[in-house]
Amino acid sequence: MGRNGMQNYIGLKSYAKASSEKKDFARKLRRAQSPPETILWEHLRARKLGYKFNRQSILFGYIADFWCPEKMIVIEVDGKYHDDRQEKDKERDERLANCGIKTIRFSASSVFGDIEGVVEDIKKELSTREVIEYKRTNQSNRDKSFAKIRQKHPNAYKSWSNSDEAELIQKFEEGYSIEELSDNLKRQKGAIKKRLVKLGCMNE
Repeated sequence: MGRNGMQNYIGLKSYAKASSEKKDFARKLRRAQSPPETILWEHLRARKLGYKFNRQSILFGYIADFWCPEKMIVIEVDGKYHDDRQEKDKERDERLANCGIKTIRFSASSVFGDIEGVVEDIKKELSTREVIEYKRTNQSNRDKSFAKIRQKHPNAYKSWSNSDEAELIQKFEEGYSIEELSDNLKRQKGAIKKRLVKLGCMNE
């Protein structure tokens, strides 16, 4: 996979901020899998093919039937309703491909009639894809992000003491703006606002 695909994956979660409705819908789909999805899941679950698969994962606003983050592969089981949405499926697959994610599609009839063949095809795809050390990379990016925040706001991750809150209230009542409070107290503006709301000094 190219560097651009890897970089896009690193930021995948931040780019794919799913709504609560989408998350609820994905949970419902996990609880109510279609029969062919249930059959295939029995062959994918618990690392039976050597890699972890997740069900009904949200990627860039799309819900993938099965998602293997280590190999950047999405597996879709297409029922009859997909016959009327081939263009949309193609657009979705291309968007994921631009991020280094490969989509493999199987018809429901293939899963019902030849599950062994379907599993063999998945094994072949897994064998041709490199393993992505995504967890380590994401952790490195988080550490860098936290370091930048600490550099600008040394007290960003410091808990609020009674004296800190008293100082905040006093300066706020003296007319300090949120920006001035942030600079003076070495904390992020969002944290300042949240604390002032909690203390009853301002409305949300």
